[in-house]
Amino acid sequence: MLTALLLLSNAHAFCGTYVGGAGTAQYASVSTVALWRNGTRTVLSVANDVRGDTSNFVMVIPVPHVIPEEDVHVLDPTVFDRLAAYSEPRLVEYVCEDFEVNDSGWVLDASADSGGAEDTGAVEVEAQYIVGEYEIVVLSSQDSQALVTWLVLNEYEVSNDSADMLQEYIDGGSMFFAAKISEEAGIQDGDVLSPLQFAYESETFGLPIRIGTLNSPGEQDLIVYGLSYFNDGHVSIANYPDITSEIKDECMWETVGESFPQYYAKQFDDAYKAADGGAWVREYSWGASGCDPCTGEPPDYEDMVSLGMPMDDRTVRDLYFTRLHMRYTAEQAHSDLTLYQSGLDEPSQMRFIRYESYLEDQFEHCEKGMIANPGSCEDPDGGSFDLDEGLFAGESLCGCTSTAPAGGALLVAMLGGLALRRRRD
Repeated sequence: MLTALLLLSNAHAFCGTYVGGAGTAQYASVSTVALWRNGTRTVLSVANDVRGDTSNFVMVIPVPHVIPEEDVHVLDPTVFDRLAAYSEPRLVEYVCEDFEVNDSGWVLDASADSGGAEDTGAVEVEAQYIVGEYEIVVLSSQDSQALVTWLVLNEYEVSNDSADMLQEYIDGGSMFFAAKISEEAGIQDGDVLSPLQFAYESETFGLPIRIGTLNSPGEQDLIVYGLSYFNDGHVSIANYPDITSEIKDECMWETVGESFPQYYAKQFDDAYKAADGGAWVREYSWGASGCDPCTGEPPDYEDMVSLGMPMDDRTVRDLYFTRLHMRYTAEQAHSDLTLYQSGLDEPSQMRFIRYESYLEDQFEHCEKGMIANPGSCEDPDGGSFDLDEGLFAGESLCGCTSTAPAGGALLVAMLGGLALRRRRD
């Protein structure tokens, strides 16, 4: 916070107008999770975008201990919609005036005659309950083949090929949190499933992505929303390469036969292929109440509490938000994600500027670089605009009006000055 205040004295608050976002429709298979982390406590929320046949929906996630029912919840799906709209790579436009000075019957009973842990002799049902539309069990076993047999007997679609990977998780001390749609929930094909959330304690901060590759058809895109207290800074991935610097942003994009979402998807795809393996980019990181420019409403206090923030005397201004985008195949997922909190709170975003000739002296063209004979904004009084200084010659520092909701305006004003600082100084 102090750093932001100091920088505001010599940096320009860079606003402009949001005109479009990259979205995720260009990607074949996308999974989305939100992770609240504080100390050793992780709250994991998994968005389920199943819109077809829900009868075959299953979720199996390795967990470090038995998850009690009180630590399991379902969320309103719209919370993920708001996070996506707020943090997506964005296209903005600026005009010269912006720079002027102005003011199914799944058997849960392990001892049932139809088969289960009693028959396999090596699987224990540690907990079972129904939360929202989900039937949930927590299973333990020392024998992955017995675990696979239990799942198959209880009408899970599980391949025997999964036994080796499940054994690795077992050997690492994991239990398994398994969920399936309850028949009594009345879920119909096409219904949107509620995000499923559970909390656990662990010294390890990570995400088990390998188990999800067992049924993966190919490339998998993963969006991770990292949520923490402000002083913990943005979330990063330690054990896969960061290719953020391989995507050229902060440049002017000119429409040439493709939409902005198509353009950004190609930039990400090219960077991923050059990495020749699983890789990720940081598409957004900012104090949770700030944005410049805003692509959607920042998450509010109720959103953050629903995603895991304790109900205490802190506010959304005390939080930090990160959006990571990763891609991998089953072969490239050599290990589960190891995450860490960086302690760095400098704002960052994937931002592109819609091409205008009068901005050529201030921004590179994404494809052509700096223009040889650039156009320029002109001061009505005959001065020239210096973007680095954030003012017209002879004028005072320019400002702007934030589009953030009331209550977050002060933080946006303080952080807005950071927007001009390059992510990769």
